[in-house]
Amino acid sequence: MGELLTPAGVAAITGLLAAVSAAFWKLIERADKRAAERDAATNRRIAQLEQKIAVLEKREDLYLRRIYQLEGHMRAHAIAPPDMHGWPP
Repeated sequence: MGELLTPAGVAAITGLLAAVSAAFWKLIERADKRAAERDAATNRRIAQLEQKIAVLEKREDLYLRRIYQLEGHMRAHAIAPPDMHGWPP
C-alpha cells in the first residue's frame, strides 16, 4: 500500500483516472451523437406520418361529404336506400 503513496504511485493512479475519465467522456459523446441521430430520424418519420394522416383526413372529409350529399339527394327525391343485406361480402 505504501508504494501507491509514492510520487510515482500517485502519478500512475492520476494517469489511470485521467485515461478512464477521457474514455468515459468519449463514450458519452458517442452515445449523445447516436441519440441525436435517432431523434432526427424519428422526427423525420413523424413528419412523414403527419403528412400521410393529413392526406387521409382530407380523403375522409371528402368521402363523408359525398355520402351526406347522396343521403340528402335520396331524401329530397324520396329514393329508398338500397338493400345492404350481405354487404360487405
